[in-house]
Amino acid sequence: MAISCKRKDQITIQIAMMRMWQLGNMDIKQVSEEGVPIFILTATGIEKINQTEKEKWFEVLLWDTQKQIV
Repeated sequence: MAISCKRKDQITIQIAMMRMWQLGNMDIKQVSEEGVPIFILTATGIEKINQTEKEKWFEVLLWDTQKQIV
């Protein structure tokens, strides 16, 4: 899995799914017999897409727009 994530400057589907999971926008529903995780949107993810235009769903789910205070 880690090797498939390394592809020059392009984001892979594996990186995108892991990122959305890290932000709490997706969760793992189950793992298939082949060992592939099946993701679902969390309540947070659903809330974000309900408040966003369809064209921006990927951006909203992938990037944390909350500013961190140091």
